Amino acid sequence: MGRPDRRRPRARPRRRPTDTCVAADGVDEFFDVFVATGLAAGMVPRSAATLAVELTDAGARREHDLPEAGPVTTIRGPAADVLLAVWGRAPLQALHADGDPSVLENWPRI
Repeated sequence: MGRPDRRRPRARPRRRPTDTCVAADGVDEFFDVFVATGLAAGMVPRSAATLAVELTDAGARREHDLPEAGPVTTIRGPAADVLLAVWGRAPLQALHADGDPSVLENWPRI
């Protein structure tokens, strides 16, 4: 007679730190590929707004028109936090630093 199968609950994997350069590259790829493709395909609503992204640990700042230039809204934080936030894995509003927060509330879901 065998024992009943008693499965242990799986431990939640710990989030390992993401290398700053890898995360910064992921943020660039998100905007250069996914947002650009979404805008071109009509999947992302067009707006006259500019999103400035400041990666504090990478010393980088980029501005992205969505797709037309407009009032600037800035998000700021470590590259790994920004990467998670733009993909919807963390709240983007937590990184809001300046400008119109409604740009972040209407952030496209890709």
